[in-house]
Amino acid sequence: MKRMIYAACAAATLAFAVPAIQSFADTDSPSGAQQEQGKQRREEWMQRRAEIFDARLVGFKASLSLASDQEKNWAPFETALRDAAERGPRQGPEAGEAPDGPPSPIDRMRDISKRMGERSAKLSALADAAAPLYTSLDDKQKVVFDATLRGLLRPHRFGPGGPEGRRWERRD
Repeated sequence: MKRMIYAACAAATLAFAVPAIQSFADTDSPSGAQQEQGKQRREEWMQRRAEIFDARLVGFKASLSLASDQEKNWAPFETALRDAAERGPRQGPEAGEAPDGPPSPIDRMRDISKRMGERSAKLSALADAAAPLYTSLDDKQKVVFDATLRGLLRPHRFGPGGPEGRRWERRD
């Protein structure tokens, strides 16, 4: 009896698996219109993201209530902040090269290392540009600066604990 059940299950599995595999194999790559639509959506998303960032930056400056002597340090800080927040395009194969398939783990590690190095350079430049502005702020402005800058650099990233913070952080 058990052999009959196993045989029936195996036959049913094969009967459903073969058409499913063929349907996946028959799918074509996205058409030109679909690729163009995807590209247009990405461009719209990037534009909305830039508009939101600009609005947050205006609010950041307004919330600091900078004095006239502090204003001179804002422009270099804003430029460095825009550079740090900018996302470059993902790098694929070099121009003119055809992709040979998925990248190897070594290629992925090198790509990650390259992006981390670029991010590190941008954050170092931001820290250098922010230092004169931060030292000119009073204590109340420093509290606002800390909270707002953290939100600008990581706007939608919540840790495992949700918006309240990571589980392992101490909450006072």
